Amino acid sequence: MFKSFFCKFFDSELKINLLLLLISIFAYWEISLLQFSVQYDMLDVILPWRFHVGECLRHFYFPFWNPYQSGGYPIHADLQCPTWYPEAILIGSTVGYSNITLHILFTLYIFISGSGIFKLTKYFGTDNLPAFVAGAAFMLIGVFV
Repeated sequence: MFKSFFCKFFDSELKINLLLLLISIFAYWEISLLQFSVQYDMLDVILPWRFHVGECLRHFYFPFWNPYQSGGYPIHADLQCPTWYPEAILIGSTVGYSNITLHILFTLYIFISGSGIFKLTKYFGTDNLPAFVAGAAFMLIGVFV
């Protein structure tokens, strides 16, 4: 009976992706529910860079120089934060970046990573349940913390 319940639940990839989304929200509830802030590089490096790119895109000028970090540096010299990433263009030109958008993006990236590992495991020919376990395990490893 226990096995048949799991077989029925894990027959749809939509259900599995919704479960992975819930796991990413509840496993990192402090960040996804805005209880605690992201720290370290997210606030010191990523937020000033993305804020500057978003301001440039909303005011229709080309981002040459980032004045918000280290006394300023050329924006295209930073390879960790690509300027023309579709997510950076979409969010930067519409709502702009803040600490709240970084929290939402962090949770979304966690979900995308688990869903991607689920799809990769399915590609190599396993059933839904082992693929789900692989995706959930990847989301819950300590690298993201």
